[in-house]
Amino acid sequence: MWAAVTLVIGILPMVAGYPWLRDMIPNGYNISSPCNPNDTWQGVGHWNRLGSGDRNPFGLAFAAYGYVWTAELCYADSDGDGKTNGEELGDPNCTWFPNETPEVTTGLSHPGICEPLDDPVCMALNGDNFECQDFNCNPANEPGVTSYTVRLTPSQVPVQETTYMCQLVDLPSDQDYHIVSLEPYIDNVNVIHHILLYGCTDDADVSEEQTTPYACFMSGREGCGDLIGLWAVGGGGICFDVDAAFRIGLTTYKRGILELHWNNPRNTDTYTDGSGLILHITPNLRSYDAGMYTIGQSILKIPSGREKHVENGTCPSECTYERMIDTVNIVGATNHMHYLGIYGRSQIRRYDTGEVEIISEDKEYRYDSPTFKMHDEPIQMRPGDSLEMTCAFKSTSRNSTTFYGEGTSDEMCLSFVMFYPKQNVIGSSCVATGPIAECHWDDPVIGGCKMSLFDYTQPAGQAFIGELWEKCVPGYCTEECKELTRKNLTGPCYQGDLKFIFQRDMRTQSNPERFTMMEYWYKIDSCMKEIEMEEKCKDGWNPPYTGGASRLGTVPFIVAILTGIIAMFL
Repeated sequence: MWAAVTLVIGILPMVAGYPWLRDMIPNGYNISSPCNPNDTWQGVGHWNRLGSGDRNPFGLAFAAYGYVWTAELCYADSDGDGKTNGEELGDPNCTWFPNETPEVTTGLSHPGICEPLDDPVCMALNGDNFECQDFNCNPANEPGVTSYTVRLTPSQVPVQETTYMCQLVDLPSDQDYHIVSLEPYIDNVNVIHHILLYGCTDDADVSEEQTTPYACFMSGREGCGDLIGLWAVGGGGICFDVDAAFRIGLTTYKRGILELHWNNPRNTDTYTDGSGLILHITPNLRSYDAGMYTIGQSILKIPSGREKHVENGTCPSECTYERMIDTVNIVGATNHMHYLGIYGRSQIRRYDTGEVEIISEDKEYRYDSPTFKMHDEPIQMRPGDSLEMTCAFKSTSRNSTTFYGEGTSDEMCLSFVMFYPKQNVIGSSCVATGPIAECHWDDPVIGGCKMSLFDYTQPAGQAFIGELWEKCVPGYCTEECKELTRKNLTGPCYQGDLKFIFQRDMRTQSNPERFTMMEYWYKIDSCMKEIEMEEKCKDGWNPPYTGGASRLGTVPFIVAILTGIIAMFL
């Protein structure tokens, strides 16, 4: 059916897989692959050639010595092939220091993989962890298949840890093609972490300025939301079967948005990169067009110091009923978290029976090498079935709450689900925002809250904000403002996740709306605390004695001021 592949979509951990660790060992950039002497083994401390996933014996030893080339590490034989690490890396006398030229620079061998590979002793030592597997995809070798490379124009990598860089690229458009296979085009292994390609429709909201690289974020754009290609560190290529593939060309995507994630934790200022994807395409179209659908949760609040914290996101029955035209066949999925993630599961819940069928489950999620779970037989999903995502995180390494975000220190809880036929699904995602399903954002009332009050681009929202500006003063609660606030906002709009969502979205808006909305919340907060205190007093609660100050005067006024000041800087 579908060729099984390992596909990595994780954020690189803080110590594993960093290419710059090669600076800390002799000839770190010149170690040949035990499989192919003409190929460089970039992740010397890993079983994976590109430097992701489990460490090999040398990588484990290197980590145990604090990533320092010591005499003890140099004289050790980590892989058990009879040669010391120093002999294999070109420092036989163990005298090398960083930034120096090693004593030997040719005839090197791998210190973490026992060689020769066919030796019975080495086969036993390397075990199942290692085998020479070059990417091989039968469909890519079919008659008529050609290769088409999309890559970023080589650009300077910013001096910061996390950067997303995008570029509008042309796709073959003389006729329709199916992408039967793809491989990464790696220009700078030191920074490239993952590569995504989104297809753009003819009416996409793009401009010619985007044909040169520009800073972006991890998501599709208006008209460019369909994911049609992906790769990440540690992965090889991806191979599609004869039944379905991603379509590009004359009647569909003639252009795409190429997105690169650069990881530069050492803030190196000399890196450039022009990585991309090699698409193997054919005019001999498959039976179906494939699609990718994203589910998960976009509101994460992970407390620090937890051995296990669970977050969930649901695309409920009413959303799939609304967005699915007919049955689809799910062929696999990859779950995506950052380096706090320890468990992930995406699943279908049947609307008629409540039975659950797992799409993808990572019982021990590895942030540097999550895998694409493929099914020998596709899972059928019908309109009305719900999609559910569960993520578990371990936050014992943190001393503050971790939120959803695209940076290395943020977190995510997503699953990318591959299916066919694409035409049976409207849209490309159904990611929950707290308790709110994606298909409910256009509802007039959510959780008892009138959404029109918060849409300041519409008449109802404009009227409410105009009245708010007239009657409310930041930091002081007038009777007029209290009445307005009690009338509109003492309910669910100003509680729990809804309040968090509104204030989060306000903080991320661009100027000048951002500062307008900050004052909006500042004005509301001025009376909310006083209203809360009045309600408590009705229930018999007495505030602390304030030395003669009015029970409902100075205290709420100070609280309102402090709350407003805090809100201004959130």
